[in-house]
Amino acid sequence: MRIVLVVHALSGGGTGRVLAYMATYWAKAGHHVAILILEKSSSPFSPLLDPVKWIALNLSGNSANLAEGLLENLRCIYLLRKTIIKSCLELTGRNMMIHTTV
Repeated sequence: MRIVLVVHALSGGGTGRVLAYMATYWAKAGHHVAILILEKSSSPFSPLLDPVKWIALNLSGNSANLAEGLLENLRCIYLLRKTIIKSCLELTGRNMMIHTTV
């Protein structure tokens, strides 16, 4: 199974630690796991197994007004969806069909 986990930040808090435990567990079980981090990050805080792929997207930031915030959110959704699809393809090395509904 291909599993993609999305988190705002993978820092020293409890969320990052639990996410690292979950990713490690699923990787040991033979699943393809990727972690997408919305903030900029150079390395994960908690140790991850080699098969676990992590990607820092650097998408967090402040907006000056409502319109800018809405446009930035749309851009983040587009980039997040694109990265999820790309990471699923890279995890398996084969073509796949993704069906989404809005």
